[in-house]
This record gives sequence, C-alpha cells and structure tokens, in this order.
Amino acid sequence: MGKADWSKFRTGLEKCLDTSSWTPALTPAAIDAEVTWITRSLMEAAQLAIPRSRPSPFRTWWWTPALRKEKRTIRRTRKMMARAEGLARQALAEIYRHRRRAYTKSIKVAKKEAWRKLVTARGRGDPWGLPYKLVSGKRKPAGIFITQEDSTWTEAASRLLNALVPDDSTVAENRDHQRIRDYVNEGPTSSNEEPLAFSQEEIKNAIWRCAKKKAPGEDGVTAEILRAAWVSAKERLTALYNSCLKESYFPKAWTKILP
Repeated sequence: MGKADWSKFRTGLEKCLDTSSWTPALTPAAIDAEVTWITRSLMEAAQLAIPRSRPSPFRTWWWTPALRKEKRTIRRTRKMMARAEGLARQALAEIYRHRRRAYTKSIKVAKKEAWRKLVTARGRGDPWGLPYKLVSGKRKPAGIFITQEDSTWTEAASRLLNALVPDDSTVAENRDHQRIRDYVNEGPTSSNEEPLAFSQEEIKNAIWRCAKKKAPGEDGVTAEILRAAWVSAKERLTALYNSCLKESYFPKAWTKILP
C-alpha cells in the first residue's frame, strides 16, 4: 500500500462516518450492524485512495527466466512488424509467427519439465503422495504431526495446548493486565459502578501492535487501514469494542475466515 493516498482516505472516511446522529450499540444485533457499517465505510474510503494491484498472470510454478526472455523477444518483434511496411512487414510477420510457435512449444516443455521434477522429487518414495493427490483432487490441508519429541497424540496435543494457551502468569504483566486482573478478582465495588472499559490509548496500542504487511481477512481491512482511520474513527471504534466487552459479545463478522 505504498501508493495509497491516506489523506484522501481520511477525507472519504470522515464523510462516511457521520457521528452527529450516532449512538453506541447496546445489543448484539446493533453491534453486528455497527461492525458492518464501519467495515463498509472503511472499504469505501479505501477504494477511493488505495490503487488496486493486478497480479501478473505469468507468476506460475512453471514460469522460467528463459520464457520471460522469449516473451520479450516476441513483443519486440510484434512492435517492429507493426511499424514496418511492404516486404519488410511480411518478413517480420513470418518471423513473428515462427517465434510465437516456438514460444508456445517452450511453455509446454516447461510445464512438462516442472511436473516431471515434482513427480520425481515427491513421488519416488510415496506413489500416493502429493502428485497423486493433485491429480485426483484429494489433497487435504496439513494436519497436526507428531514430532520426534512426542510418542503419542496425547503428548502432542498437550504440547500444542501449552503453546497456544499458556498458564496464567504475572511475570510479564503490565499495568493494563494488572488492572483487568484486579477487576476480575475484586469485581465492582457497588452495583452502580460502571463495568471495566477499554481506553482509546489501549485500543490504539493494540492496533499499532498489529503487523502492517499482513494479509487481510474476509472483510479486507488491514492494520494499515485501521491506523489511517484512527484519527477519524477512534471514538466509534472505542465505543464498539467497549460495547462488545460490556455485552460479552463477539460480532459474527469477525468469526469469518477466508476459505
């Protein structure tokens, strides 16, 4: 997103996020509607300011530098043919057709060679491995493998659980963590006390901790977009997260992942 016009993005976002008649969401249905509205506003502003990049159709597993060189040669020949006249044009047309046929043949050879290397490397030891699965359409997502450190699935699952959900510890706890821990342990001092809420600084720090160059989810919102939107949408984003916290609700749109 190096070519993004973030000032234009903020201007477009401010037009979408009209907070004059806005009130915080107080129910799960209202939270879902708010998430949809904010996401749509972010993406509408992004479409105005962020140019779309088109991936090259030649970024394929069988593409080689030799094919790239042949392709450039064909392009030059075609341009020369377009500028030529008379007999010179006819001669260049014949050269162009010859090079075009050779280029097409080179592509077929490159595909065949790439497939041969894959089958040789992957299929020699396991005839029912990756090549077979690719051809038969039976390739499945990678599962959890038992390493040499584990002798049973129970040990592997236990090690994975400890890595993903470590034991609660106060060793690396910061001030925000301590505040939440105190609130959970002690609870509100009275029934009229407001529940614990996120501050704008906490939300901002969480957004800024997100890696910038990461692929977005289904909604298309990246960390860079959230950073650029912070000045214009910080009140609305903070209110949204606090509504989720207060209602103990996780918006449905945030549970979706790309297939």
